[in-house]
Amino acid sequence: MFKRLRNSVAHKSDKAWDSFIKLVSEPPFSLTANQRKGVTPGRFLVTQQWEGKVVLHHALDTLENAALTLVP
Repeated sequence: MFKRLRNSVAHKSDKAWDSFIKLVSEPPFSLTANQRKGVTPGRFLVTQQWEGKVVLHHALDTLENAALTLVP
């Protein structure tokens, strides 16, 4: 999931865009067609909630926790 989010930000290819749209259309986000209108990867990261946090904060917290587990 993080790789798909990263690719949607880093690449402007059709493949990256299609993967991003599929990601936001499926659980845990499940955005409808109307909710996806005008959405960009950047807007998505800072406006949508994931487990009670903004998606960007949730992703960064998850990566930080993983790094602290690997390198105490």
